[in-house]
Amino acid sequence: MEAEAQAIAHVVEDDDTLNLPAPSPEMLAHRPRPPQARGELISRTVGFKQTLIPILLTMGVLLAGIAAWSFALGEESPVAAESWITVAVLAIGAVMLVLAVITMLQVRSQLNRMATSGVR
Repeated sequence: MEAEAQAIAHVVEDDDTLNLPAPSPEMLAHRPRPPQARGELISRTVGFKQTLIPILLTMGVLLAGIAAWSFALGEESPVAAESWITVAVLAIGAVMLVLAVITMLQVRSQLNRMATSGVR
């Protein structure tokens, strides 16, 4: 065992070195971010709402499906004694689906307004 330790004692691992030149001072210099225009809130933009629609739809369908599955399990369900949990999950899923529909209508209205005014 000692012979093995002496045999590998001279081995040096240089895995943490790179064959790259040092970065120039310009690359390391701090460049402040250009100021953003203080226009409308991000939550009111079409892009944000378009991103939110699939999330709301997915969550609404999944929560409604989980609630329906919980009802279908009957007495074997861990929440069978507490039916309010299943009803609450179903209600939250329905609210998410309603919010998704409302958001879709808002996006359609915003896109129509932008198309008629010529703003992109």
